[in-house]
Amino acid sequence: MWLVLAAVYIADALWMLAAGFSMRWQGSLPLLRMPVILATGALFYHYIRRDRRITELMVAILQLMLFAPAMAVLSYLFVSLPFPLVDAQLIAFDHALGFDWRAHIEWLTRHIRVNTVLAGIYMTLMPQQLLLVIALAGIKQFTELQRYLLAFMLSAIVCSMFACLLPAVGGYIYYDIDVNHLSISPAAARVHETHLLGLRANELRSLAIEEMQGLITFPSFHVAAAVLVAYAARALHRIIFGVAVGLNAIMIVSVFSQGGHYLVDALGGAAIAAASIAAVRLLPPARSIA
Repeated sequence: MWLVLAAVYIADALWMLAAGFSMRWQGSLPLLRMPVILATGALFYHYIRRDRRITELMVAILQLMLFAPAMAVLSYLFVSLPFPLVDAQLIAFDHALGFDWRAHIEWLTRHIRVNTVLAGIYMTLMPQQLLLVIALAGIKQFTELQRYLLAFMLSAIVCSMFACLLPAVGGYIYYDIDVNHLSISPAAARVHETHLLGLRANELRSLAIEEMQGLITFPSFHVAAAVLVAYAARALHRIIFGVAVGLNAIMIVSVFSQGGHYLVDALGGAAIAAASIAAVRLLPPARSIA
């Protein structure tokens, strides 16, 4: 995992230098407090108190916290390459599969309670990830914890690469839907619009970690992450695994309305998660992530 992290940070630095991007760090400095606390705690429990479960937990959370901003920057750099938008092709693929995104949104505007459930579950991804990491470390499933973290990182990188080559803006932006006049309030309908279009127009060149948005439409990284959480939960109690599968199945459905994703986005995200799982399981497990 440390090698993957180092590779992403090096790629960010070299790409930003070559392309003329810059970072605004003023608002990002407070974000360093938790990684410093986690690193200090991990060293304490590794060398002094010698509690492997706490060490593994702290290192895992630290790696996720270090990966997230670096990967966000890399996704912005990928999206800055102005490949032609493919929304029309993705929508055509959806129609070939019998899915109409606009009809789905219109149905939800008539069934507000269903949308409320979808919106709530859509926002559970990060809490689920945290609980999963805590649980895997707590029951000493260290190999599964390592595999989950690596599959998560691989999925993020691959999703960003596809989003570069096959960029899309999502249904709300493509159809120019004014979400302020909808009877539903999507969680992430057009929040990425300014940054996405600014990057593509070569107008956004100064980045700030605390301002970054999720820019990936195809394939859906939200779906990939949901699949990874559900799969990793199989190492826990079968009831917890069943709950995770059910919850994340609903989460996958929620990305259409809450994130403006097309059906093909969800299929692509699930495929990348499955490929990452298969790839990681081919690797020999390390003795420790610490």
